[in-house]
Parts: sequence; structure tokens; C-alpha cells
Amino acid sequence: MAVGFTSLSYGQKKIMVESPEKNEKKEIDYKVVGAPMPKIRLVTLDTFKIDDSPKGRKKKQVHTTVTQEYTENDFKNKKALFVMMFNPTCGHCEEQTDNIEKNISKFGKSKFILMANPVMKSYLPDFIKNHKVKDYPSMYIGIDSSEFITKTFMYSALPQITIYDKDRKLVKIYNGEISIDSLLQYTNPKK
Repeated sequence: MAVGFTSLSYGQKKIMVESPEKNEKKEIDYKVVGAPMPKIRLVTLDTFKIDDSPKGRKKKQVHTTVTQEYTENDFKNKKALFVMMFNPTCGHCEEQTDNIEKNISKFGKSKFILMANPVMKSYLPDFIKNHKVKDYPSMYIGIDSSEFITKTFMYSALPQITIYDKDRKLVKIYNGEISIDSLLQYTNPKK
């Protein structure tokens, strides 16, 4: 008898994992407080200007795209992690990004990931150009390459900010615009 381990909930794929104590499969709902952070792979789209003209000739500027990948290992710093799922063409997402950038120093060593769906890839360069996310070492922006959005997005409103504690357990999910003060409470949680 074959047993299937994939179930659908709200159109989402849930992940089955083995429960070590009973040697059985157990479903993980990544949207429940206390759930572990799913694997993450963020692919950046960095555009650089390169002067590729030979010496003595008129300089020619060429734009080239260099990608870089980040995984959950790149975000291990024992501080809060904020993952903002966004659409680069969304006005609310742009306003939220601006508010975070203006207040980034208040978040200490916490990290921010701005993650867009792969279908938004062509819109991301303009968003990057209009915002200074790459100027902040604690902020990362790119495309989801691990189905993180599929596993965690609530399909309610954008942006969605999903907050993980230092152990990368889900603490809170916010949908829509959220005040900086509401986010700051997760940088130094009370025990």
C-alpha cells in the first residue's frame, strides 16, 4: 500500500518530515508560530558598469549582471531575521522598504531579506536602482530560488514580513504595511 506524504492547504504544498522519536512522517506548516524557517536561497541581481574598451579608444560602458546566492547559512547571526516578501511594482512595498532603510540603524545586527517571486525578476533592477537596499550590509534583496514564498506566504496582502528569532523559529507574520516600532520589538525580545 502506497502512502502519499504531500498534502495541499490553501493551494500550498506542505512538507513532510520524519519525527525522530516515533520514526513516522509529520507535516510542517511553516506559517505557524514556532515553526522552523524553511530552507532559503536568495539569488541577487547585481548590475555593474564595466569599461571594456581597449586603451586609447573611446571608453564604452557595458552593463553586465552578476548573480550571487545566499542560503540560510549566510543568515546565521543569532539575531532576529526579517524576511519581506514583496512585489517590486507595489507602492506599499516601496514605502515599507523606504521606512526600513530610514530606520535600519535601530535594528542593530538583525538582518533583512527582501525577497521577490521569480516572475518579478524583470522588475527588480528598477526597484534596486530606486532604493538603496544594497548600501546597507544587513539588507539583502533578490529572487526566491527555493520556494520559500510558496511555503510561507499567507496570500493576504503585500508586503508580508515574516520574522524569525535567533534560532530561526517563526515568531510573527505581518501582512501589509507595518510600523517600524512594531518591527523593532523583535530585535531585542523580552524573555
